[in-house]
Amino acid sequence: MRLWDIGKEGANCVEPLHEFPHFRDDQKREIEAVRFHKKSTNLLASVGDNGSVCVWDLRTSEVVIKRDQSHDDYIQDVEFCEGEEHLMLTCSQDTTI
Repeated sequence: MRLWDIGKEGANCVEPLHEFPHFRDDQKREIEAVRFHKKSTNLLASVGDNGSVCVWDLRTSEVVIKRDQSHDDYIQDVEFCEGEEHLMLTCSQDTTI
C-alpha cells in the first residue's frame, strides 16, 4: 500500500509519502478496506479478506494493533466511531458486525 500527497504544491506524485512494503505480509491476502482515524490522523485501519484487522501508525509505517481472524469470513469494511474515538466497527461476509 502507498500513501500519496496529491495536495502538495508542485508535487508530481512520483514518490509516495509513505510506503507499506510489509502490508501484504501482515494481511496475507487482499485488503478489502482502509480508513483513517477521524481524530488521530496518524492512524489508519485496514481489513483483509482473511478476517484480519490492522491499525497502522503512519509516522513509522508499523502495525500498532493486529488481530487475526476477527471474523469467520472476509471483512468487507471498517470504520472508526465518531464521538468514541477508541471504538472501531468491522462488518463481514459472515453476517456479523
